[in-house]
Amino acid sequence: MEKITETETPLQELDRLVGRCEKHQKALGLSDNAFSIKYKDFVGSAKTWRSRLCTRDFSGLRLERILGKLRAMVSLIDGGANVEQVFDDLPVFRQFVGRYNKLQSARTDRRVMVFLGETGIGKSVCARAALRADPANTAYVRCQPTWKDNQLAILNGILKALGKDEYLRKSRAFAAVLEYLKSNPITVIFDEAHDGGVALLKLAKSFVDETNCKFVVMAYPTLWKRMLLASSDAHAEARQLFGRTQKPIFDTYANGTTLENVEAYLRRSTSLNGCSKDVARQILEIVRHNGNLRLVADIIDAADSLYMESQDDLDGPTVIDIARQLASVERGAK
Repeated sequence: MEKITETETPLQELDRLVGRCEKHQKALGLSDNAFSIKYKDFVGSAKTWRSRLCTRDFSGLRLERILGKLRAMVSLIDGGANVEQVFDDLPVFRQFVGRYNKLQSARTDRRVMVFLGETGIGKSVCARAALRADPANTAYVRCQPTWKDNQLAILNGILKALGKDEYLRKSRAFAAVLEYLKSNPITVIFDEAHDGGVALLKLAKSFVDETNCKFVVMAYPTLWKRMLLASSDAHAEARQLFGRTQKPIFDTYANGTTLENVEAYLRRSTSLNGCSKDVARQILEIVRHNGNLRLVADIIDAADSLYMESQDDLDGPTVIDIARQLASVERGAK
């Protein structure tokens, strides 16, 4: 990996990053068209790649955005993970951090934080940010649809998140997880917890009772509602987790993202500046019905690709038009 000097300017960094991408293209033996298709989220069209980036013609480009994309691309091709952008002034992130910090100071059995929200409102981004901030004391468990009410699958999934690769039978798996959590009072984050079903909630309740660990349960609102309303014995036992949960439940985003989050995302990602709130207001319902902040990220990426080859500034009507086009594509794909 090339050494980065402390005095490197943005233009020098761009030159270095483009050079690294050029070497990667040559190593793959790809044409400009094939390369731009493979890495369209980073370099835009074949024309932008060859005529603007490769010629180092950065005039009119929003350097901060282009730098972010090329940094992420170079991280990816050098064997790292794609760099995930987190805006620390996004309301959902600030609210999550506040509740997460409160959880860390819990000294009673109220050691469960429940975060309910529709897809795309930022749950997973918040979870991964918490993991990056303190990996030694955090475990991130992304539940899978095949885990539904399958304790063995859940337990081995937890073991994998704890760094244990050996697949164990049920009694041994439970004992192994329990022993680890007793010895390591960490925070375990269950993302997509609805995919674990009631079995996951029962296990979480047991771990709260038997260890000093803390737990974050992230799920769609429907799971939590079903658990509270169901009358079976299994559900009744799982409902005891509610007694270990910090109140009130974090359900601000149970119906989707908010105007404040869309506006903040646009303000940080575009040059709309003063009109970002008005644009956010006009696309809010489109966003809420088509992926929430995930759609906003797609809108920004589409706008970047469009304006990489233009000297013009991104304007509100263009963002609104892109939002409508992408929403139409989303509806057509369902």
